[in-house]
Amino acid sequence: MFPTILAALIGALAGAFLRFDIRKDPRAWLLTAALAAVGLALLFLTPRGQELCAIWGLLFAAAAAGALLCGAGLRLYR
Repeated sequence: MFPTILAALIGALAGAFLRFDIRKDPRAWLLTAALAAVGLALLFLTPRGQELCAIWGLLFAAAAAGALLCGAGLRLYR
């Protein structure tokens, strides 16, 4: 359980960093959408018994959540 939480936290921090890095771009929300699309595709289209795809899906979904929270925080900060 702890490695899963740690992986999700690292993914969220990576997504937040990427979103913060491109904060000046007017299309920065596309990063969040792309991360979410890849994460959901990996999670929902994973064949049975393919845990590696589910782990990658978790990382991309966590990165999308981190980017979303960072984007919301940057909007409130302005």
